[in-house]
Amino acid sequence: MNKWSHLIAALGLATMAFVINILVRNDSNVNKLDTVRFYTMVREKGDVTAAQSYLNTWTLTDPCAKMTNLSTPPLGDATILACQTARRDLRVNILNAMKCNLYSSQVCNVMQKVMAGIISVNNSVTGAFFQGKDLTAKAPGYDLTFKQVIYNTIQDAPNVLHNAFWAKQESQFIVLRTILYNLITISILANLLVHISDTMPGWGWNYRLGMRVGIFLISFVLSNIFLFSNFSATATIVLLGIFTPAIINLIYFELFLDDTLDRPWVHPYTFTIVFVSVSLLALTENDVLNSMVVTLELIKSQAAAQLYMEVVWYWTGYMEKKR
Repeated sequence: MNKWSHLIAALGLATMAFVINILVRNDSNVNKLDTVRFYTMVREKGDVTAAQSYLNTWTLTDPCAKMTNLSTPPLGDATILACQTARRDLRVNILNAMKCNLYSSQVCNVMQKVMAGIISVNNSVTGAFFQGKDLTAKAPGYDLTFKQVIYNTIQDAPNVLHNAFWAKQESQFIVLRTILYNLITISILANLLVHISDTMPGWGWNYRLGMRVGIFLISFVLSNIFLFSNFSATATIVLLGIFTPAIINLIYFELFLDDTLDRPWVHPYTFTIVFVSVSLLALTENDVLNSMVVTLELIKSQAAAQLYMEVVWYWTGYMEKKR
């Protein structure tokens, strides 16, 4: 009676999950809550070659390169104004090439400070005061000119400091939550059906093996039957990442154990599907949608499921030998 009560409870749970999935698919508002989009972090490294080329081809005259006071006198000075404009253009071009006009990062923070050697503004009570370094003079403590320091900083900063990253969202959404709930509930139901089939008298080893594999495969197809109406390549890859190790555990576990052995209550296939699905649900429900993080966590959960299969396989054989 206990066996059948477990089966009825699991069947009711799987039916409820299946009905909820149908209702969600037919409700456009609720359906939006069922989908997620992963994203990848894209590194935005500036164009070092282009930035350095602005220094290599700079058009600053020697007097302008040596000028430190770049503020235009009240009566105006065409030479100072031209130098101020040339230095400002040089600074802007370098920062734009390093993408510091778009993103903030450690690299850009350093670049902003170094670019102050070309031109900077000191806002005072009397007005804006523009200043810069003598780019032909040696920097304090270095045997390099300020121009060479700026050149080397452009080259080295992206390699020793953090660059800017931005989240690139996947173009394809994943109908994920209800499908994972279906995977969990229907896999539990399949686990009970497999145990019941093992108790049937008169079935040979080959037939029992075919029943185990067949029940689990059918349960997986039923769990994902609604995926075809909302097809997504990304969702397919995720589900294959769940299913492929599970089917490998299933076949490996069944082929290397004698049919007379007692099977564990939680089959390695069911453990793999449930554990990985719950891990993925935990990530998505907490808005951890970085595709790299999700991939690593899936690999870790698959490794734990593989360990469970190996431990169960070992102890099942060990207890049989002990008997």
